[in-house]
Amino acid sequence: MTEANSTEERRQTALDVLMIPEYRNFIISRFFYIMALRMVTTIVGWRIYEITHILWHRLIGLSEFLPAFTLAFGCRSVCIRQE
Repeated sequence: MTEANSTEERRQTALDVLMIPEYRNFIISRFFYIMALRMVTTIVGWRIYEITHILWHRLIGLSEFLPAFTLAFGCRSVCIRQE
């Protein structure tokens, strides 16, 4: 192996995809979007707790969990049929 070939060969890593500007912007914007959603959920839960002084925010958590949980089973069966 010559020196020119060894310099041209470069090990690919998982972070190489971040060199694509569109993908990098997508990942950064998605991170901030998810953080904003979590902040809003926390603020709404805190505000409901301040108003009611009861742990109604548990119901908010349950209302977020149940659709995701039930859709997971539906998506699973669709994926199995697709295979």
